[in-house]
Amino acid sequence: MAEEKTHGAGTATEEAPGENTVQITFLPEGKTVQFEHGKLPYEHHGKEESLLDIALNFGVTLDHACGGNCACTTCHIWVKEGAEHLSEMDDDEADRLDMAHAVEVRLPFLDHKLFELTRTIPASLLPKGRIRKRLLREAARPFVTDEVYRGLKQPFFAPPSTLRLQNPMYQLMQDVLRSKTLSDVPFFDRRSVTALLDRVPAMDENARRSTDPLLFMMASMCILQERYGL
Repeated sequence: MAEEKTHGAGTATEEAPGENTVQITFLPEGKTVQFEHGKLPYEHHGKEESLLDIALNFGVTLDHACGGNCACTTCHIWVKEGAEHLSEMDDDEADRLDMAHAVEVRLPFLDHKLFELTRTIPASLLPKGRIRKRLLREAARPFVTDEVYRGLKQPFFAPPSTLRLQNPMYQLMQDVLRSKTLSDVPFFDRRSVTALLDRVPAMDENARRSTDPLLFMMASMCILQERYGL
């Protein structure tokens, strides 16, 4: 249904958003954008019609450092309204978030005997419509509440360690990444890593939050190298 809106001395007729219209307001810019679902050009950053993709389509700045391939979790956002309209988090997205903060939520499932058993399960038995991890849910159903049984996958978040320079975790990362072990890891340039560590104290809070996952990843690689000689 069309509705009339007054602009200055005249009156304009504007069509109300249809059922297939998506409307998003980006804050603090206060910029509201609309597009028809399925017809938004893909900007090749993030998944199609992801909030990152939409922001770039409409010229809204959204910091991201991974090329939009769910690899670094730097484009954190806060959804104030309408979260119920978002799609369920994919396993890949949740796993990326877990790994970004050096948290692995599936340690109980790394038992080699359990792995050897589950790898023989036919793929046709694993999914059921939109229900994820169906076999695990059914196995645990007698022991968990209905809320847990039907719940969506949720990642764990570790507080950023770089916000307080006296944080013991921050001090540990500084020590590890400045140690000789870093030179034994072939993926990193020691001079560049040291320069990044030197810049951290002067960074603002947002920059530190964005850098934190990268420091965690590099420190984890160094510890693995030191312990297991990878």
